[in-house]
Amino acid sequence: MAPPSALTCEDLIELLEIQRGDFTNVIRPLRAVQEARLRKANELISKSTLNDKQRKARNIFITLRDRICYEVFLLCALATTPSGLMFSKLGDYHGKVTTWWAGAEHPQGLRDLAPLRMETPAASFDELLGQPGAKRFGTPKSRSASNGPAQLGMTAP
Repeated sequence: MAPPSALTCEDLIELLEIQRGDFTNVIRPLRAVQEARLRKANELISKSTLNDKQRKARNIFITLRDRICYEVFLLCALATTPSGLMFSKLGDYHGKVTTWWAGAEHPQGLRDLAPLRMETPAASFDELLGQPGAKRFGTPKSRSASNGPAQLGMTAP
């Protein structure tokens, strides 16, 4: 049995849901703590030398980003810390998080922010909005599940 402080899959989904609920249909800048968490997640992903625990956290971030969608990675990066993921007991999180995301509402503000962060992870909000094409919010990306279950490898009913 996992120690009480170890993050479980159910805990992760609850944290993702809380973060998702913070987004509205309007794009907004991230809070300082969110910026710091996103920066740490991106740094961990790009780090070349890792110990086993760091590798575990990096693999979780990469799985969420590449096998589900960038929006879920973004929510996870904002809601957790690499150290929280290092000591997590998530079990089969991929399937459960995919199912949760397929049934969750995808706020436009999150959908607008995700492609900007994907293209320029370390940029400030003002820099992001100044990019060419930044007004084309909601543009689907290959890793985005914003358009529904079909991009998750599932068929619509």
